[in-house]
Amino acid sequence: MIFNPINLKRAKIRLTGILIIMTGWFPVFNARASNMADAYPVENGSLSVQQAIEIGLKNSWRIKAAVDDKKAAQAQTKAAQSQNGAQISTNGFFTAGDMTSVLSSPPGSMPSSINSVPNKGYLGQNLMLMAPIYTGGKLVNLIHAARGMANSKEYGVTAAQTDIAYKIRNAYYLALYAQNLADVAQARVTYAQELVKNTQAEYAAGKGIQASVDRSNAELADAQRMLTSERNDEAKALLNLEAVMGISLDSHIILSDHLEYVTPSGNQKVWISQARNNLPELLALKSQIASARSSVSAVKAEYAPQIYGVAMANGFTSDSMGDGTGYTVGVTVGLPLFDNGQRSSDLDAAKENVLKLEAEYQDMQLQAESNVRMSILDLKTADENYISALAGLQSAQSAYDVISLRVENNKGILVEQLDALATLTQAKANLALALYQDEIANAELLKATGRL
Repeated sequence: MIFNPINLKRAKIRLTGILIIMTGWFPVFNARASNMADAYPVENGSLSVQQAIEIGLKNSWRIKAAVDDKKAAQAQTKAAQSQNGAQISTNGFFTAGDMTSVLSSPPGSMPSSINSVPNKGYLGQNLMLMAPIYTGGKLVNLIHAARGMANSKEYGVTAAQTDIAYKIRNAYYLALYAQNLADVAQARVTYAQELVKNTQAEYAAGKGIQASVDRSNAELADAQRMLTSERNDEAKALLNLEAVMGISLDSHIILSDHLEYVTPSGNQKVWISQARNNLPELLALKSQIASARSSVSAVKAEYAPQIYGVAMANGFTSDSMGDGTGYTVGVTVGLPLFDNGQRSSDLDAAKENVLKLEAEYQDMQLQAESNVRMSILDLKTADENYISALAGLQSAQSAYDVISLRVENNKGILVEQLDALATLTQAKANLALALYQDEIANAELLKATGRL
Protein backbone atom coordinates (compact mmCIF):
# COMPACT_ATOMS: atom_id res chain seq x y z
CA MET A 1 0.00 0.00 0.00
CA ILE A 2 1.40 3.41 -1.03
CA PHE A 3 1.53 6.02 1.73
CA ASN A 4 -0.46 9.11 0.79
CA PRO A 5 -0.17 12.25 3.00
CA ILE A 6 -3.49 13.52 1.65
CA ASN A 7 -5.31 10.36 2.82
CA LEU A 8 -3.73 10.76 6.26
CA LYS A 9 -4.90 14.35 6.43
CA ARG A 10 -8.42 13.34 5.44
CA ALA A 11 -8.41 10.61 8.11
CA LYS A 12 -7.33 13.13 10.75
CA ILE A 13 -10.09 15.49 9.71
CA ARG A 14 -12.71 12.73 9.88
CA LEU A 15 -11.44 11.54 13.26
CA THR A 16 -11.47 15.09 14.61
CA GLY A 17 -15.04 15.52 13.37
CA ILE A 18 -16.15 12.30 15.04
CA LEU A 19 -14.54 13.35 18.32
CA ILE A 20 -16.23 16.76 18.15
CA ILE A 21 -19.61 15.14 17.52
CA MET A 22 -19.11 12.64 20.35
CA THR A 23 -17.96 15.40 22.68
CA GLY A 24 -21.06 17.35 21.80
CA TRP A 25 -23.28 14.38 22.61
CA PHE A 26 -21.69 13.61 25.97
CA PRO A 27 -23.45 16.48 27.77
CA VAL A 28 -26.73 15.29 26.27
CA PHE A 29 -26.17 11.74 27.49
CA ASN A 30 -25.06 13.01 30.90
CA ALA A 31 -28.11 15.27 31.10
CA ARG A 32 -30.40 12.37 30.27
CA ALA A 33 -28.71 10.15 32.82
CA SER A 34 -28.97 12.94 35.38
CA ASN A 35 -32.66 13.38 34.64
CA MET A 36 -33.25 9.66 35.04
CA ALA A 37 -31.38 9.67 38.33
CA ASP A 38 -33.34 12.70 39.55
CA ALA A 39 -36.56 10.86 38.73
CA TYR A 40 -35.96 8.53 41.68
CA PRO A 41 -35.08 10.53 44.83
CA VAL A 42 -32.82 9.07 47.50
CA GLU A 43 -34.35 8.56 50.94
CA ASN A 44 -32.23 7.75 53.97
CA GLY A 45 -33.09 7.23 57.63
CA SER A 46 -35.97 5.72 59.54
CA LEU A 47 -39.46 5.64 58.06
CA SER A 48 -42.83 4.73 59.50
CA VAL A 49 -45.39 3.09 57.25
CA GLN A 50 -47.30 6.37 57.05
CA GLN A 51 -44.17 8.27 56.03
CA ALA A 52 -43.44 5.62 53.40
CA ILE A 53 -46.95 6.08 52.02
CA GLU A 54 -46.58 9.86 51.88
CA ILE A 55 -43.30 9.53 49.98
CA GLY A 56 -44.78 6.94 47.64
CA LEU A 57 -47.83 9.09 46.86
CA LYS A 58 -45.54 12.00 46.03
CA ASN A 59 -43.22 9.98 43.78
CA SER A 60 -45.64 7.56 42.08
CA TRP A 61 -45.53 7.88 38.30
CA ARG A 62 -48.88 6.13 38.09
CA ILE A 63 -50.48 8.86 40.20
CA LYS A 64 -48.79 11.55 38.11
CA ALA A 65 -50.22 9.93 34.98
CA ALA A 66 -53.69 9.85 36.58
CA VAL A 67 -53.39 13.54 37.47
CA ASP A 68 -52.41 14.37 33.88
CA ASP A 69 -55.39 12.34 32.66
CA LYS A 70 -57.65 14.32 34.99
CA LYS A 71 -56.27 17.65 33.74
CA ALA A 72 -56.84 16.56 30.14
CA ALA A 73 -60.48 15.72 30.95
CA GLN A 74 -60.93 19.08 32.67
CA ALA A 75 -59.56 20.80 29.58
CA GLN A 76 -62.07 18.87 27.45
CA THR A 77 -64.83 20.14 29.74
CA LYS A 78 -63.70 23.71 29.12
CA ALA A 79 -63.65 22.99 25.39
CA ALA A 80 -67.26 21.76 25.58
CA GLN A 81 -68.26 24.84 27.57
CA SER A 82 -66.74 27.09 24.93
CA GLN A 83 -69.17 25.69 22.35
CA ASN A 84 -72.09 27.09 24.36
CA GLY A 85 -70.95 30.72 24.00
CA ALA A 86 -70.33 33.22 21.25
CA GLN A 87 -67.54 32.57 18.76
CA ILE A 88 -65.87 35.24 16.66
CA SER A 89 -63.59 34.84 13.66
CA THR A 90 -62.05 37.10 11.07
CA ASN A 91 -61.48 35.85 7.53
CA GLY A 92 -59.66 37.35 4.57
CA PHE A 93 -60.03 36.62 0.85
CA PHE A 94 -57.56 37.62 -1.87
CA THR A 95 -58.37 36.31 -5.34
CA ALA A 96 -57.72 36.86 -9.04
CA GLY A 97 -59.35 35.15 -12.03
CA ASP A 98 -61.86 35.37 -14.83
CA MET A 99 -64.90 33.81 -13.17
CA THR A 100 -67.10 34.30 -10.11
CA SER A 101 -66.46 31.74 -7.32
CA VAL A 102 -67.65 30.80 -3.86
CA LEU A 103 -64.88 30.34 -1.29
CA SER A 104 -65.01 29.24 2.34
CA SER A 105 -62.73 30.24 5.20
CA PRO A 106 -59.89 27.84 6.11
CA PRO A 107 -60.77 24.72 8.12
CA GLY A 108 -60.69 25.34 11.86
CA SER A 109 -61.74 28.99 11.61
CA MET A 110 -64.95 29.12 13.66
CA PRO A 111 -67.46 30.37 12.86
CA SER A 112 -66.71 29.56 9.25
CA SER A 113 -67.44 32.06 6.51
CA ILE A 114 -68.53 31.45 2.93
CA ASN A 115 -67.92 34.34 0.53
CA SER A 116 -68.89 34.90 -3.08
CA VAL A 117 -65.95 36.51 -4.90
CA PRO A 118 -66.28 38.19 -8.31
CA ASN A 119 -64.00 37.79 -11.29
CA LYS A 120 -60.79 39.77 -11.66
CA GLY A 121 -59.00 41.01 -8.55
CA TYR A 122 -60.72 40.88 -5.17
CA LEU A 123 -59.56 41.69 -1.62
CA GLY A 124 -61.99 41.23 1.24
CA GLN A 125 -61.96 41.03 5.03
CA ASN A 126 -64.85 40.15 7.37
CA LEU A 127 -65.56 39.82 11.05
CA MET A 128 -68.10 37.14 11.95
CA LEU A 129 -69.92 36.29 15.18
CA MET A 130 -72.11 33.30 15.90
CA ALA A 131 -73.83 32.31 19.15
CA PRO A 132 -76.24 29.47 19.97
CA ILE A 133 -79.82 30.47 20.71
CA TYR A 134 -81.48 27.06 20.92
CA THR A 135 -79.97 23.61 20.39
CA GLY A 136 -82.53 21.42 22.13
CA GLY A 137 -80.14 20.91 25.05
CA LYS A 138 -77.40 19.42 22.90
CA LEU A 139 -74.58 21.72 24.01
CA VAL A 140 -75.60 21.69 27.68
CA ASN A 141 -75.66 17.90 27.72
CA LEU A 142 -72.30 17.71 25.96
CA ILE A 143 -70.92 19.87 28.79
CA HIS A 144 -72.49 17.55 31.38
CA ALA A 145 -71.03 14.53 29.60
CA ALA A 146 -67.56 16.08 29.58
CA ARG A 147 -67.87 17.09 33.23
CA GLY A 148 -68.93 13.55 34.16
CA MET A 149 -65.80 12.15 32.51
CA ALA A 150 -63.67 14.74 34.31
CA ASN A 151 -65.20 13.66 37.62
CA SER A 152 -64.46 10.05 36.69
CA LYS A 153 -60.80 10.92 36.11
CA GLU A 154 -60.74 12.72 39.49
CA TYR A 155 -61.82 9.52 41.19
CA GLY A 156 -59.25 7.73 39.06
CA VAL A 157 -56.57 9.73 40.86
CA THR A 158 -58.01 8.67 44.22
CA ALA A 159 -58.14 5.04 43.06
CA ALA A 160 -54.47 5.20 42.08
CA GLN A 161 -53.62 6.70 45.46
CA THR A 162 -55.45 4.00 47.44
CA ASP A 163 -53.85 1.28 45.33
CA ILE A 164 -50.34 2.71 45.79
CA ALA A 165 -50.95 3.11 49.54
CA TYR A 166 -52.04 -0.53 49.76
CA LYS A 167 -49.01 -1.76 47.83
CA ILE A 168 -46.66 0.27 50.05
CA ARG A 169 -48.31 -1.11 53.20
CA ASN A 170 -48.01 -4.61 51.79
CA ALA A 171 -44.33 -4.13 50.93
CA TYR A 172 -43.60 -2.42 54.26
CA TYR A 173 -45.19 -5.21 56.32
CA LEU A 174 -43.48 -7.84 54.18
CA ALA A 175 -40.15 -6.16 54.94
CA LEU A 176 -41.03 -6.13 58.65
CA TYR A 177 -41.95 -9.80 58.46
CA ALA A 178 -38.62 -10.59 56.79
CA GLN A 179 -36.90 -8.55 59.47
CA ASN A 180 -38.69 -10.52 62.21
CA LEU A 181 -37.69 -13.83 60.64
CA ALA A 182 -34.10 -12.61 60.52
CA ASP A 183 -34.35 -11.72 64.22
CA VAL A 184 -35.70 -15.21 64.92
CA ALA A 185 -32.76 -16.69 63.05
CA GLN A 186 -30.38 -14.45 65.01
CA ALA A 187 -31.90 -15.67 68.29
CA ARG A 188 -31.39 -19.25 67.14
CA VAL A 189 -27.72 -18.49 66.44
CA THR A 190 -27.38 -17.00 69.93
CA TYR A 191 -28.93 -20.09 71.51
CA ALA A 192 -26.70 -22.36 69.40
CA GLN A 193 -23.59 -20.42 70.38
CA GLU A 194 -24.49 -20.94 74.02
CA LEU A 195 -24.96 -24.66 73.38
CA VAL A 196 -21.53 -24.91 71.79
CA LYS A 197 -19.98 -23.06 74.70
CA ASN A 198 -21.66 -25.34 77.26
CA THR A 199 -20.90 -28.62 75.50
CA GLN A 200 -17.27 -27.65 74.97
CA ALA A 201 -16.94 -26.71 78.64
CA GLU A 202 -18.47 -30.02 79.74
CA TYR A 203 -16.21 -31.96 77.39
CA ALA A 204 -13.15 -30.11 78.67
CA ALA A 205 -14.20 -30.93 82.24
CA GLY A 206 -14.60 -34.61 81.35
CA LYS A 207 -18.39 -34.54 81.81
CA GLY A 208 -19.37 -34.67 78.17
CA ILE A 209 -18.56 -36.45 74.95
CA GLN A 210 -17.18 -35.31 71.61
CA ALA A 211 -20.45 -36.22 69.88
CA SER A 212 -22.31 -33.58 71.89
CA VAL A 213 -19.74 -30.96 70.88
CA ASP A 214 -20.04 -31.98 67.23
CA ARG A 215 -23.84 -31.96 67.37
CA SER A 216 -23.97 -28.46 68.90
CA ASN A 217 -21.50 -27.21 66.28
CA ALA A 218 -23.72 -28.66 63.56
CA GLU A 219 -26.70 -26.85 65.09
CA LEU A 220 -24.73 -23.59 65.10
CA ALA A 221 -23.71 -24.02 61.46
CA ASP A 222 -27.31 -24.66 60.42
CA ALA A 223 -28.50 -21.65 62.44
CA GLN A 224 -25.92 -19.42 60.77
CA ARG A 225 -27.00 -20.69 57.36
CA MET A 226 -30.60 -19.88 58.23
CA LEU A 227 -29.58 -16.39 59.40
CA THR A 228 -27.71 -15.68 56.16
CA SER A 229 -30.73 -16.71 54.13
CA GLU A 230 -33.14 -14.62 56.19
CA ARG A 231 -30.91 -11.55 56.01
CA ASN A 232 -30.85 -11.96 52.24
CA ASP A 233 -34.66 -12.07 52.15
CA GLU A 234 -34.75 -9.00 54.40
CA ALA A 235 -32.51 -7.05 52.00
CA LYS A 236 -34.66 -8.08 49.04
CA ALA A 237 -37.83 -7.02 50.87
CA LEU A 238 -36.33 -3.57 51.50
CA LEU A 239 -35.41 -3.26 47.83
CA ASN A 240 -38.97 -4.19 46.91
CA LEU A 241 -40.31 -1.54 49.29
CA GLU A 242 -38.05 1.13 47.78
CA ALA A 243 -39.20 0.19 44.28
CA VAL A 244 -42.88 0.37 45.28
CA MET A 245 -42.26 3.76 46.91
CA GLY A 246 -40.69 5.02 43.68
CA ILE A 247 -37.40 6.01 45.28
CA SER A 248 -33.80 5.26 44.35
CA LEU A 249 -32.65 1.73 45.09
CA ASP A 250 -29.49 3.29 46.49
CA SER A 251 -31.56 4.56 49.43
CA HIS A 252 -30.85 3.30 52.93
CA ILE A 253 -34.08 3.19 54.90
CA ILE A 254 -34.78 1.80 58.35
CA LEU A 255 -38.25 0.61 59.32
CA SER A 256 -39.34 2.40 62.47
CA ASP A 257 -42.67 0.60 62.86
CA HIS A 258 -43.16 -2.93 64.15
CA LEU A 259 -45.61 -5.70 63.37
CA GLU A 260 -48.49 -5.28 65.78
CA TYR A 261 -51.82 -6.91 66.40
CA VAL A 262 -54.50 -4.38 65.44
CA THR A 263 -58.27 -4.59 65.84
CA PRO A 264 -59.96 -2.21 63.35
CA SER A 265 -62.84 -0.04 64.51
CA GLY A 266 -66.25 -0.67 62.95
CA ASN A 267 -68.28 -3.66 61.86
CA GLN A 268 -69.27 -5.45 58.69
CA LYS A 269 -72.30 -3.24 58.03
CA VAL A 270 -70.25 -0.05 58.43
CA TRP A 271 -67.43 -1.33 56.22
CA ILE A 272 -69.76 -2.43 53.43
CA SER A 273 -71.44 0.98 53.54
CA GLN A 274 -68.03 2.66 53.35
CA ALA A 275 -67.13 0.58 50.32
CA ARG A 276 -70.32 1.48 48.47
CA ASN A 277 -70.03 5.18 49.31
CA ASN A 278 -66.27 5.75 49.22
CA LEU A 279 -64.70 3.24 46.84
CA PRO A 280 -63.17 5.45 44.11
CA GLU A 281 -63.61 2.81 41.41
CA LEU A 282 -67.37 2.78 42.10
CA LEU A 283 -67.56 6.57 42.19
CA ALA A 284 -65.63 6.79 38.92
CA LEU A 285 -68.01 4.35 37.24
CA LYS A 286 -70.99 6.26 38.64
CA SER A 287 -69.64 9.45 37.04
CA GLN A 288 -69.16 7.61 33.76
CA ILE A 289 -72.81 6.53 33.87
CA ALA A 290 -73.90 10.15 34.41
CA SER A 291 -71.69 11.18 31.50
CA ALA A 292 -73.15 8.47 29.26
CA ARG A 293 -76.73 9.51 30.12
CA SER A 294 -75.90 13.09 29.20
CA SER A 295 -74.50 11.81 25.91
CA VAL A 296 -77.85 10.12 25.23
CA SER A 297 -79.65 13.42 25.86
CA ALA A 298 -77.19 15.21 23.57
CA VAL A 299 -77.92 12.77 20.73
CA LYS A 300 -81.68 13.13 21.27
CA ALA A 301 -81.25 16.90 20.99
CA GLU A 302 -80.02 16.46 17.43
CA TYR A 303 -83.64 15.77 16.47
CA ALA A 304 -84.53 19.33 17.53
CA PRO A 305 -83.91 22.48 15.46
CA GLN A 306 -80.47 24.03 15.88
CA ILE A 307 -80.81 27.82 16.02
CA TYR A 308 -77.88 30.23 16.05
CA GLY A 309 -77.64 34.00 15.91
CA VAL A 310 -75.13 35.43 13.42
CA ALA A 311 -73.61 38.83 12.70
CA MET A 312 -71.00 39.74 10.09
CA ALA A 313 -69.20 42.94 9.10
CA ASN A 314 -67.50 42.94 5.73
CA GLY A 315 -65.15 45.21 3.78
CA PHE A 316 -63.76 44.64 0.28
CA THR A 317 -62.12 46.12 -2.74
CA SER A 318 -62.58 44.65 -6.20
CA ASP A 319 -61.54 45.44 -9.76
CA SER A 320 -65.04 44.72 -11.00
CA MET A 321 -67.15 45.92 -8.04
CA GLY A 322 -65.10 48.75 -6.57
CA ASP A 323 -64.86 49.25 -2.82
CA GLY A 324 -67.52 48.61 -0.23
CA THR A 325 -68.41 47.83 3.35
CA GLY A 326 -71.48 46.33 4.98
CA TYR A 327 -72.95 44.17 7.67
CA THR A 328 -75.39 41.34 8.12
CA VAL A 329 -77.31 40.18 11.20
CA GLY A 330 -79.72 37.32 11.39
CA VAL A 331 -80.65 33.87 12.64
CA THR A 332 -79.77 30.54 11.10
CA VAL A 333 -81.96 27.48 11.62
CA GLY A 334 -81.05 23.93 10.73
CA LEU A 335 -82.94 20.64 11.02
CA PRO A 336 -81.79 17.45 9.28
CA LEU A 337 -84.75 15.75 7.62
CA PHE A 338 -83.15 12.50 6.51
CA ASP A 339 -79.76 11.13 7.56
CA ASN A 340 -80.17 7.50 6.50
CA GLY A 341 -80.45 6.35 10.14
CA GLN A 342 -77.29 8.00 11.48
CA ARG A 343 -78.93 9.78 14.46
CA SER A 344 -80.99 6.71 15.30
CA SER A 345 -77.89 4.52 15.29
CA ASP A 346 -75.96 7.04 17.39
CA LEU A 347 -78.83 7.09 19.91
CA ASP A 348 -78.95 3.30 20.11
CA ALA A 349 -75.20 3.13 20.64
CA ALA A 350 -75.37 5.76 23.39
CA LYS A 351 -78.21 3.93 25.17
CA GLU A 352 -76.36 0.60 24.99
CA ASN A 353 -73.29 2.25 26.47
CA VAL A 354 -75.39 3.37 29.45
CA LEU A 355 -76.73 -0.16 29.95
CA LYS A 356 -73.21 -1.60 29.76
CA LEU A 357 -71.87 0.83 32.36
CA GLU A 358 -74.85 0.19 34.65
CA ALA A 359 -74.21 -3.56 34.45
CA GLU A 360 -70.54 -3.00 35.25
CA TYR A 361 -71.57 -0.85 38.21
CA GLN A 362 -73.82 -3.57 39.64
CA ASP A 363 -71.05 -6.14 39.18
CA MET A 364 -68.49 -3.86 40.84
CA GLN A 365 -70.82 -3.23 43.79
CA LEU A 366 -71.09 -6.97 44.37
CA GLN A 367 -67.34 -7.39 44.03
CA ALA A 368 -66.74 -4.52 46.45
CA GLU A 369 -68.93 -6.16 49.09
CA SER A 370 -67.21 -9.49 48.45
CA ASN A 371 -63.79 -7.89 48.99
CA VAL A 372 -64.94 -6.43 52.32
CA ARG A 373 -66.34 -9.76 53.49
CA MET A 374 -63.17 -11.61 52.49
CA SER A 375 -61.05 -9.06 54.36
CA ILE A 376 -63.20 -9.63 57.43
CA LEU A 377 -62.66 -13.38 57.13
CA ASP A 378 -58.92 -12.79 56.87
CA LEU A 379 -59.08 -10.60 59.98
CA LYS A 380 -60.89 -13.31 61.93
CA THR A 381 -58.39 -15.92 60.79
CA ALA A 382 -55.49 -13.65 61.72
CA ASP A 383 -57.07 -13.06 65.13
CA GLU A 384 -57.34 -16.78 65.84
CA ASN A 385 -53.86 -17.46 64.50
CA TYR A 386 -52.40 -14.70 66.66
CA ILE A 387 -53.99 -16.06 69.85
CA SER A 388 -52.79 -19.60 69.16
CA ALA A 389 -49.32 -18.46 68.03
CA LEU A 390 -48.88 -16.35 71.17
CA ALA A 391 -49.92 -19.26 73.37
CA GLY A 392 -47.63 -21.58 71.42
CA LEU A 393 -44.68 -19.24 71.88
CA GLN A 394 -45.24 -18.98 75.61
CA SER A 395 -45.41 -22.78 75.93
CA ALA A 396 -42.36 -23.31 73.72
CA GLN A 397 -40.32 -20.78 75.70
CA SER A 398 -41.28 -22.40 79.01
CA ALA A 399 -40.47 -25.86 77.69
CA TYR A 400 -37.08 -24.76 76.41
CA ASP A 401 -36.20 -23.08 79.69
CA VAL A 402 -37.12 -26.23 81.67
CA ILE A 403 -35.24 -28.59 79.36
CA SER A 404 -32.18 -26.30 79.33
CA LEU A 405 -32.13 -26.42 83.12
CA ARG A 406 -32.45 -30.20 83.07
CA VAL A 407 -29.55 -30.53 80.62
CA GLU A 408 -27.38 -28.25 82.74
CA ASN A 409 -28.11 -30.47 85.75
CA ASN A 410 -27.36 -33.64 83.75
CA LYS A 411 -30.99 -34.77 84.00
CA GLY A 412 -31.70 -34.30 80.33
CA ILE A 413 -29.93 -34.94 77.06
CA LEU A 414 -28.77 -32.58 74.32
CA VAL A 415 -31.21 -33.95 71.75
CA GLU A 416 -34.13 -32.87 73.93
CA GLN A 417 -32.74 -29.35 74.15
CA LEU A 418 -32.19 -29.21 70.37
CA ASP A 419 -35.76 -30.36 69.77
CA ALA A 420 -37.02 -27.72 72.19
CA LEU A 421 -34.94 -25.07 70.41
CA ALA A 422 -36.41 -26.07 67.05
CA THR A 423 -39.93 -25.84 68.51
CA LEU A 424 -39.16 -22.43 70.03
CA THR A 425 -37.74 -21.13 66.76
CA GLN A 426 -40.83 -22.29 64.86
CA ALA A 427 -43.13 -20.73 67.48
CA LYS A 428 -41.43 -17.36 67.08
CA ALA A 429 -41.76 -17.63 63.29
CA ASN A 430 -45.45 -18.55 63.66
CA LEU A 431 -46.09 -15.47 65.78
CA ALA A 432 -44.33 -13.24 63.24
CA LEU A 433 -46.48 -14.76 60.48
CA ALA A 434 -49.68 -14.22 62.46
CA LEU A 435 -48.80 -10.56 63.04
CA TYR A 436 -47.93 -10.10 59.37
CA GLN A 437 -51.22 -11.67 58.26
CA ASP A 438 -53.12 -9.39 60.64
CA GLU A 439 -51.41 -6.27 59.27
CA ILE A 440 -52.09 -7.35 55.69
CA ALA A 441 -55.75 -8.11 56.46
CA ASN A 442 -56.13 -4.62 57.91
CA ALA A 443 -54.46 -3.12 54.84
CA GLU A 444 -56.81 -5.08 52.57
CA LEU A 445 -59.81 -3.82 54.53
CA LEU A 446 -58.63 -0.22 54.09
CA LYS A 447 -58.32 -0.71 50.34
CA ALA A 448 -61.64 -2.56 50.12
CA THR A 449 -63.41 0.37 51.79
CA GLY A 450 -61.65 3.00 49.66
CA ARG A 451 -59.55 4.50 52.44
CA LEU A 452 -55.93 5.62 52.30
